[in-house]
Amino acid sequence: MATVQTEPTRVTVEMVSRAISASGLKEFSTFDIAEKMGVAEYPVRAAMSWLLKGNEIRKYRTVKRYTAAAHESYWATTYQLVEKGEPADLSVLNRAFGFA
Repeated sequence: MATVQTEPTRVTVEMVSRAISASGLKEFSTFDIAEKMGVAEYPVRAAMSWLLKGNEIRKYRTVKRYTAAAHESYWATTYQLVEKGEPADLSVLNRAFGFA
């Protein structure tokens, strides 16, 4: 388990994007990524809002979680990476349909 820093840390959208990719998680929350990065959750949440706006991630579902200290329940949104397709190879398509 990563230790969360208490002093302000600069967290960029690129850093969060790399952390998400490196995590290998298919479904993740802001807390999951912040914990893996060892930073506070708030700046990760801000960066993830930009990733959401840029269609890099999408909301997946809402899950019930429990706090570690008091075991109180709360609802958390989880996210997934948006899969990006490769650009179409038009020369292959043209050959397949007899245009080349």
